[in-house]
Amino acid sequence: MFGLGIVLSCEEDGFPMALYDYQVERLLHGGTEKMWQTDEEGVMGYLLFESLDDSVNVMGITIDFSDTLSLGMMRASVKSLLFSDSLLFADGNFWLIEEVSAHSLLFKGAVLDLGRQYTWYETE
Repeated sequence: MFGLGIVLSCEEDGFPMALYDYQVERLLHGGTEKMWQTDEEGVMGYLLFESLDDSVNVMGITIDFSDTLSLGMMRASVKSLLFSDSLLFADGNFWLIEEVSAHSLLFKGAVLDLGRQYTWYETE
């Protein structure tokens, strides 16, 4: 019975629908670092999330890999112990997240020079 409850509470990629902040961060950096890609034109083509001790560093990379920009250190927001909806940066900026999974990252609306939808970019 317990196993059935766990199965029914999971999304199709195996992650619970209600995530903790550290789980969202883990989805974004994949344990050490993880690159995300968008096909949208005129925006930052790639995002690299790196796990550094207890923090997550975010880098923006152009479509042609000609320029890299440090976007800063971030953490996932929490409300009542669960992830609320934002990635909070040390400089006071924030990004609103609509959906995150192991393979998909969807922002709510336009965020700076970023695209709206990113997918996991497998570098190996």
